[in-house]
Amino acid sequence: MKRPLLFFGLCSVIVGLGWVGARHESKAELQRALASFRANLPPDARFEYDRAYPRILARGAGFENARFTRGSVRLAARHLTVNNPTGFLVSGLGFSRIRAEGVTVDGPVSGTIDDLTLNRLRLPPMSRDKKDITSLPPASEIRFRHGQIHRLDLKTATPGCRFRLREAILDNYGHDDGNGGELHDLSAVCDTDSPQALLLSRRSRLKLAPIQAGIGTLHEKGFRLARMVALIDSGARKPLLPGLKAEPDLWEAPATFESGKIAASLAGLRLTIDTSEMGSRIEGGFLKKETDMRDVVVTGLPPQATRFLPDGIRVAHLVQRLHLNMKSGHGETALTASTPGVFSLEFGMSGANFVPLPNQTRRASEGPLIDSLQISYRDEGNTVDTLLQRIADSQNVPLAQLKARLILPMAIMIQTTPGLSALPGFLENAQGHTLVFALHPPEPLTLDMLRSLGARLKADSAMRQRWLSPPVLTTSLQ
Repeated sequence: MKRPLLFFGLCSVIVGLGWVGARHESKAELQRALASFRANLPPDARFEYDRAYPRILARGAGFENARFTRGSVRLAARHLTVNNPTGFLVSGLGFSRIRAEGVTVDGPVSGTIDDLTLNRLRLPPMSRDKKDITSLPPASEIRFRHGQIHRLDLKTATPGCRFRLREAILDNYGHDDGNGGELHDLSAVCDTDSPQALLLSRRSRLKLAPIQAGIGTLHEKGFRLARMVALIDSGARKPLLPGLKAEPDLWEAPATFESGKIAASLAGLRLTIDTSEMGSRIEGGFLKKETDMRDVVVTGLPPQATRFLPDGIRVAHLVQRLHLNMKSGHGETALTASTPGVFSLEFGMSGANFVPLPNQTRRASEGPLIDSLQISYRDEGNTVDTLLQRIADSQNVPLAQLKARLILPMAIMIQTTPGLSALPGFLENAQGHTLVFALHPPEPLTLDMLRSLGARLKADSAMRQRWLSPPVLTTSLQ
């Protein structure tokens, strides 16, 4: 599917079935409108039904076994009702309620939906000529106050992907006061030979395997989801869709996400997260975001990694924070991962361009400009010695001999790289100690410059001497 958000694309489809109920208070008016609707459909489209009837009290219409076909796509609803329609195609239609039950989809995407309800729905103008009904409105331009969907089960053409959802509720979609919603039991599975799995394997150079993802529960409030859909729809287009400035435009209203029982399987690696909470707000000209995850577990490591690492890495607590000046674009981000009694890892970075800002000259694809970087690792459970012991066992040598073999060349290396002076001491006795690594580059670094830094240092001895010595590069043992 071209649109990444299946739910909203399906809402658009149901709207395409339902708009024909506009302004019908008698059966004769309904039949005249249906005849006009059919006459203005594209040549490859048909709208059929077993029975149509006016809903006088609701100022709308009802349909039994409604069917809409265009090309290879066929949509059907066992029962479809449209209440209190207002407006025109040229200026935008509104409905107090649209409900479809027993929905089936056939085509490049096929499957079923038990029911879909949209309350206080507002559509954008569909065409400058109100007789020309050729396309459905973009999902990002639809507005509604309440939407609900039950038991969605869809799959793409084989080989492809399958999506299942037990229930989703969304309020205030497309409104500036921010939406709120929840979903339960969402899952997605892509076959081993699907385009998605093939692309992931090719880019990651990991083994080819099915892609699986699922969320048990999700509750969100305040996030401007319609603007995110618009941002995705824009893609690389310049300028962005009307009314959309940049990513921070999504965060003007305080937003929170709470989710549980998250699981993903990619290229044989499996990730599970027990709970995840995310919050964002703009305060005093600063964008503040925080993500808090509990009980993060990674399994399914490749054989070359399990020779030295346990197949089942667990992080009890993972926290990520972002603090960004909305005017200058400068900000700080920090990541903390810890498991009590085992380890703690802290990663901090300051710089600019962490997220796209309005009117910025750098493109978001160029990534951040880094002006400082700090990493610290505290060994609380003999993790370093355990790793070294696995290596020693694979080489059939004692641990002490392996350490001596590693520390001697490090001591020589420090003569030309004084910024790494604390490394041998940490390797000798890591338990209960913290190694702190800090980089303060003389000039801001892009991610591309950081990746190529090794080659540049190797080719330029003067640069190597400057960058690998304090105060640019430092390490300390605590």
